[in-house]
Amino acid sequence: MPTNTLIPTGGVLSFDGSDYHCQVIDCQVGARTPRRDELERMCGVTTNYGHIQYQMTVTFAQDWGQSGGTAGLSRYLFLNAGQNHTFVYRPTDATAPSISGTVRVFPGPMGGPAGRVATATVTMDVQGTPTIT
Repeated sequence: MPTNTLIPTGGVLSFDGSDYHCQVIDCQVGARTPRRDELERMCGVTTNYGHIQYQMTVTFAQDWGQSGGTAGLSRYLFLNAGQNHTFVYRPTDATAPSISGTVRVFPGPMGGPAGRVATATVTMDVQGTPTIT
């Protein structure tokens, strides 16, 4: 039985080909629990599930800068809010595949506790089913 446990020690997260991995603390792409409807009838309960939807959750150090025409991740998310953009997430692990697709960009918060690096977490909807390669 294969036991190739994923232990990310870094990786690459890019949107539209621009790499933001130096700002990323945590990145996960997973399925959101589908909606469940139960209809109780005289002959029993019927349960219907919605289709599976995927989401990307990213925790990152806020970077609102602009360097060489590339915006920091915070600025990129803010400037592209509500738009669909491609992504690739490739953990640095010998056994890990890459996952790619299109997300609806959602901006993160600005600010945080005094005297600390400001972090943010955003959850964005993946459009359709992501591709694992």
